[in-house]
Formats: sequence, structure tokens, C-alpha cells
Amino acid sequence: VVRGTGVPGVDPLIYQYVNLTKVEIWGLEARGDIHWDNGLSAIVAASFADGEQETDGERGALTSVDPIKLVGGLNYAAPSGVWGGSATITWSDRKSNHECGGGLCWPGERFTLLDVTAFWNVTERATLRAGVFNVFDEKYAWSSDVRGLNRPAVGASPATLDAFTQPGRNVGVSLNIRL
Repeated sequence: VVRGTGVPGVDPLIYQYVNLTKVEIWGLEARGDIHWDNGLSAIVAASFADGEQETDGERGALTSVDPIKLVGGLNYAAPSGVWGGSATITWSDRKSNHECGGGLCWPGERFTLLDVTAFWNVTERATLRAGVFNVFDEKYAWSSDVRGLNRPAVGASPATLDAFTQPGRNVGVSLNIRL
């Protein structure tokens, strides 16, 4: 917030991104996959990053860095190439109080998701895809979406935080036609 008191219609809050002058970020990303002759394959991926920033000689955590994320999946493609499917698990950690800036900041929650998808090549030029995403209907928000929010008071409804959550269980279907 660079200006304003937040009074609706009178003096609204004005937000502005401000670049930090001294920032250090370090981390690691890794990805691997393996394919077997029977059409099965597996993937695994991981990412970790951490960072610090300095403002007016004070060092602190860089709150814009996402927490650890792990992804693993098992895929199958029929030898004919006509159909296949996959199951993918995504796990994301929450930030520590230090990583989110301490105080009342909301560090988010760790969560695990399962997505299941399938495809069918109806013809050489048409592919039908379908998927069930967030199979276990997990309530979650990405750390980057809740960054800067305060944690709800004890016993209070987290209605504000709910506005930043991702969809619960959902289904997607698409038809891709190549001309």
C-alpha cells in the first residue's frame, strides 16, 4: 500500500509493486522420468527455493519464494497409441513463520492432490481428453496466492482465505481436432 486509508468511495487503498534493492535466491529443481516397453512410464519432479532480502540494512526472508513442491505420476499409453491415462500426485509444503515474514502472516497449508486423466485418439486428427482433478476434494491455496494475508483469529471464520482457494474436485473434458 503506497497511499490511502481504505475508506470505500472516499480514500481507497492504492497498491504498487516496489522492487527490492538487494535479494538473494537459491534453490534446486529436479525432474526425471522413466519409460518401460509395456507402455508404462513414471515421472518425478521436485523444486525447492529459498531467499533473503535486505532493506535499510535489515536482512529478512524473501516472502515471494514458494515452498517445497513434489510431483509424482504414473502414466500408461496403450502400445497402439490409441488410448492412455495418468495419475499424478502433487504435494506442496507450507511456509514456515520465518519464511512468510513472521507475525500474523498466513503461511498457507501443506496439501496433497491427486489428478487422474485419460485420452483417446478417436481418429488420427481428433483426440478426446478427460480428467478428474483434485480427486479427494482437498481445500487448498497456492502459497503465492495467499502471500501477504493475515492468519484468521482463533475461532474466526477464514472467509477471506476461502476466496483464495483453488477449485475442489472438478472434471474437465476436451476435444482436440487437428486440421
